[in-house]
Amino acid sequence: MTFVLKAAAQFDKLLNSGERHRIEQALDDVAAGQGMR
Repeated sequence: MTFVLKAAAQFDKLLNSGERHRIEQALDDVAAGQGMR
């Protein structure tokens, strides 16, 4: 469970950083089956 909490905290940091747009695009790509660019 500690791993999940740490991962969630890191993800929260990413979403609240200047990289949010890139994170959202990456998630959209994965959801669309495009994976990594």
